[in-house]
Amino acid sequence: MGGRSTIQLLVAALLFSWTAGASYSELRITGTKDFQYRSFSVTGSLNQFLVDFPTFLTDRGFTQSLRLNVTGTVLDNVSVDVSLDDTNDIEKDRKLLVRADGKAFSLTAGRLTLEAPQTRYLLFNKKALALVGTYRKGRHEVTGLVGRPEGESTRDFFKGRGSQQEYLLRNRPVVQGSEIVQLDGRLLVRGSDYEFDFEEGTLILNRRLLPVEPTSTLTVEYEGTGNGSLFKTTVVGLRERYRLAPCKGRKTGPQTPDRVGVSVVMSQDEVPSAAGSPTTTRSPERLTLVGADLFSELSPGWIVSGEVATSIQQTDLRLDSSATVRGTACDVALGHKGGRLDLRLAHQYLGPGFQAVGKREFVRLGEVNDLSSNLRLTTFNSRFDLTRSLFLDSLAEVSRTNPSHDPAVTRRDFTAVGNVLTLNLGPDSRIAVRHRDDLDDQSRPGAPPVKVTHRVRSGAITRPIAGLVAQVRAETASDRGSDPTAGDTTSLALSLGDSRSKRVKWTVNAQNVSQVSPAALPVRDALTLSGMADLAWSRSTSGSLAVMNRREKDRLLGSEDVVNTGEIRGRYQPSDRFTVNVKTAAEERSRILRVITDPRMAQ
Repeated sequence: MGGRSTIQLLVAALLFSWTAGASYSELRITGTKDFQYRSFSVTGSLNQFLVDFPTFLTDRGFTQSLRLNVTGTVLDNVSVDVSLDDTNDIEKDRKLLVRADGKAFSLTAGRLTLEAPQTRYLLFNKKALALVGTYRKGRHEVTGLVGRPEGESTRDFFKGRGSQQEYLLRNRPVVQGSEIVQLDGRLLVRGSDYEFDFEEGTLILNRRLLPVEPTSTLTVEYEGTGNGSLFKTTVVGLRERYRLAPCKGRKTGPQTPDRVGVSVVMSQDEVPSAAGSPTTTRSPERLTLVGADLFSELSPGWIVSGEVATSIQQTDLRLDSSATVRGTACDVALGHKGGRLDLRLAHQYLGPGFQAVGKREFVRLGEVNDLSSNLRLTTFNSRFDLTRSLFLDSLAEVSRTNPSHDPAVTRRDFTAVGNVLTLNLGPDSRIAVRHRDDLDDQSRPGAPPVKVTHRVRSGAITRPIAGLVAQVRAETASDRGSDPTAGDTTSLALSLGDSRSKRVKWTVNAQNVSQVSPAALPVRDALTLSGMADLAWSRSTSGSLAVMNRREKDRLLGSEDVVNTGEIRGRYQPSDRFTVNVKTAAEERSRILRVITDPRMAQ
């Protein structure tokens, strides 16, 4: 959010403190001045370089930034936490927070994440300049919120590109802290798994995740500002939560999860004047949601939960009689946790037309499919401790999209079954075996039905060897139906490392991936060799080193891509007030094309 709004709110808090005659006031003001210099040297194809490093044209040269942090107390029960900067920082979120706490209330104003806690169908990760208040009395807790979101919810998908680190998003700049990044369904963490340039809209993967094979999918959910072309939106919400009496043997209190909740959330776009209408194909709309939820422990270890929500969308507020779209979502679950068996059985329904504030689709079908809505889904998960060291994790999933049987909408019957057997042999020693089968039967209007089968078989062994930790991983995956050229993909990976030393922690990896067609003809081979090391010479000096060599052969095109990369990082921090970070990286890419000569042309 702009610095002007930040300063205005901070000044208002200070004036409130002064006029109220605060009996206690303490503010701590700190700041950092960052200087950064980036340069690139390119030899060869500049176009390919821009594909691999999309921020090359804007990130080079000398830049500087100033960041101020104001924290402390302006009243006995009023605290502030504000960060001001003159640029978008790629690692830290801007803060703007004024908070007042009392025995029965709490009031927070500033740049917040709007959400309806303990619900799943109403409000999702909306960054906004907002005001949130909570009042508690007895078992009742009432929360109200009002805010103006900073961006529009967007989702981008990328197929893995081998050694490529940077991925450029469509809707940029990106609202700071709004991103949710997943790799093959696994949630990634900013700072350890990736970095994010919010101003340029660039996701930068950590080299430890590379390579990302073309069979992998990278999903990024975020809020983009659309270069100021969006409608101004206001979100308001009210939630009442009533704490239920816990089951026998448990104590009640403010943190008791047993509850009944009722919520109302509304998001409304501002209707612009004809002259000020933004350049977008989207119409100003109003979305209202009403929901109720339940969570209760019926008896020790047995838990029942459920939620139902209804959405009402007015599609164009510029029209007196705009269309209204209604939808319903609900789920119910029964679970057990404790002893040697954990299990959960759940059923979920998402009706056509249902959507939430910040999200329109909720369910991921399988490991390779996009998110879906308009479905019925039943899932069963369990974890059984066969012995103290042997565990079995199981999954069963059955779903059907288009349960209303609309002939104009694609229907999908999806089934998934999987198990993971893990044997713990001791510290840094385990064996894991996994299998999963996904069956996706699709019927599209005016097209013949398509059956897609995805199967995965994998195993991994981790053992200590001569004071080091070694791991061997093997996996075979097959995909039938979605791509006539797709066949079996086999991968074998070896790794060896040492993480015991405080000064030097290192690991080396080798991975080979082979893909064959349904006719057992080779399609693609990729061999990746990599090594990484973290170095700590002293308390104030540290660094890291990463190198990688990758050779990928495309048998169909008769080409071979060779990539060599290296990166060195250094950090010097003698105190909290002074830090120097240095990074140098080099990358070499080449493509070898096989020329097929017809012997008849030589005559």
